Amino acid sequence: GDVSQYGWMAFVSYRFAEDWIADLRYEHIQGRQSGGEIEDGELVYAFDSEERDRVSVALTREFQLKDWDSYARVQYSHDELDEGSEDSVWLQFGFNFGGPEVR
Repeated sequence: GDVSQYGWMAFVSYRFAEDWIADLRYEHIQGRQSGGEIEDGELVYAFDSEERDRVSVALTREFQLKDWDSYARVQYSHDELDEGSEDSVWLQFGFNFGGPEVR
């Protein structure tokens, strides 16, 4: 499809304790997308909005699991779309098994 979009994002992260991080993010995307259009079994576009504004807040807890740096994050997002609003909650886990090997 032929779609023209632009957007911007502002992000603030604050480490308020040794292993705790709070994040706040605001995103704005503008440009028409076709909603849920599927061609040949593939999703072509996900939204049907001229504009989308998203506010997300996240809380991350870092910890050591054996010898790996790990984290758990919970995130709440609020989207304002042309046709209404949507809310979502995400739970994410991450593990760092070490840096890349250098040869």
